[in-house]
Amino acid sequence: MKEQNLTKKQRRDLKKQEKQEKLTSQSRQKKIRHTVVWAAVLLLVAGSVWAMNRNNLLEKNNPDQDAAELLSAPRTPANLKGNPDAPVKLIEYSDFQCPACAYYQPFLAQLEQDLGEQLSIEYRHFPLVQIHPLARLAAQAAEAAARQGRFWEMHDMLYQRQADWSPLASGPAEEKFIEYAVQLELDPAEFSRDLNSTEIKDIVSQDEQDAYRLHLNGTPSFFLNGVKVKNPANYEEFRKIIESEINWNS
Repeated sequence: MKEQNLTKKQRRDLKKQEKQEKLTSQSRQKKIRHTVVWAAVLLLVAGSVWAMNRNNLLEKNNPDQDAAELLSAPRTPANLKGNPDAPVKLIEYSDFQCPACAYYQPFLAQLEQDLGEQLSIEYRHFPLVQIHPLARLAAQAAEAAARQGRFWEMHDMLYQRQADWSPLASGPAEEKFIEYAVQLELDPAEFSRDLNSTEIKDIVSQDEQDAYRLHLNGTPSFFLNGVKVKNPANYEEFRKIIESEINWNS
């Protein structure tokens, strides 16, 4: 309907409606501007918080100078395999009762086979006894076997048979570890003495203390030439990380 055909009242109502629509539109635009401004402020604040948290995480995850020194400090040769003079050194902090740690063991064995003299692998203990009550005892079993030159053989057996001993109570688990020692042709009496000796417990405890100094909170945790690396999803990714470091050092 054309405006000239409207009555005075209809024209007044139409103008009133147009004015109201204009006010509504202005109000809506104002709200949108406020929303955009506040969104920008929130994003800025969130970004600042994220940056602070990130810096805190980096600070926690990057070892201090003392911790860096402990990563390079020599340990017992029994817990090292591969070329000790290799350009790339992989340190694993691990827990024998941890299923995730067991998952990575075939990858490590394949890396040793594929990369040969270019890689050394060192095992260090980090028993998470709060969730794995037999982890420390299993670590002591590996160290007791090391006294008779069988650390890696016991290491492999503990991971391969994790499902057998992991559900046991402490006493039966200790008996099971002695059975493993017999199967590995170790002296069972010597193994049993070493298993709970103060010296063996101190070795495991030292690794555990070092893990906390490195601010570790889970297993397995890997350090490549002194730098903590994110756990790879599969063997190919793991090998790619190692080969990249080999190429960097070649």
